[in-house]
Amino acid sequence: MSRAREAANRVKCGKQIRAIGQAIFLYANEHRGVWPPDLKRLFLDQDISPGLLLCPSVEETHYTRADLEAYAPALRPTSPAAYSY
Repeated sequence: MSRAREAANRVKCGKQIRAIGQAIFLYANEHRGVWPPDLKRLFLDQDISPGLLLCPSVEETHYTRADLEAYAPALRPTSPAAYSY
């Protein structure tokens, strides 16, 4: 059962990373090839959820999707953000 769950999480992870990439591409397409200056602008302009940064395979984390949603308005170009698997 856990092997199937992990395989499903890997697929979901890939979809989330793809969604972030597509949002960056769409933003650049709408802004003459310029990438978003920060994640906040990307999330607001492309209407995607900061929860996409939370890998579904990580069961024990200090952050929840709600935490990331609350954190998004405070994002600055120098804010650390990463997607790790």
